[in-house]
Amino acid sequence: MSNNNLSELRRQVVQFLSEFKTLIKHDPCNFKYNHKNTLTMNQLGYSFVQCEEEFLDLQPENYYDGPCDDYHGGCYWVFGKKVQGHMIYIKIRIYNNHDGTDIPYCYSFHFPDDPMRNFKLA
Repeated sequence: MSNNNLSELRRQVVQFLSEFKTLIKHDPCNFKYNHKNTLTMNQLGYSFVQCEEEFLDLQPENYYDGPCDDYHGGCYWVFGKKVQGHMIYIKIRIYNNHDGTDIPYCYSFHFPDDPMRNFKLA
């Protein structure tokens, strides 16, 4: 990837993270309830609030993939972050609600299915 493309990608990631973090500071993040997320949170001893604290700590260097088209419309972003010595796969998005409001949404907060190695902005 060229330096210009990396600079543009970094700009997009910074913008997304800024918007996502601003939303979390005003409204709680909505979480997808699934076995992997619940199991990981239980193993870490994490509440939803503690997950949100990890989101607030995300940096462009944690970027893994995105923006990716979401079959619900819009797009999601993927990040990887070490938590308690374990890599955590984080898939988040800003959901545009039918009433025009934006909602922070987390699809995934769990141990990755495959190793996460290629952090393009690290």
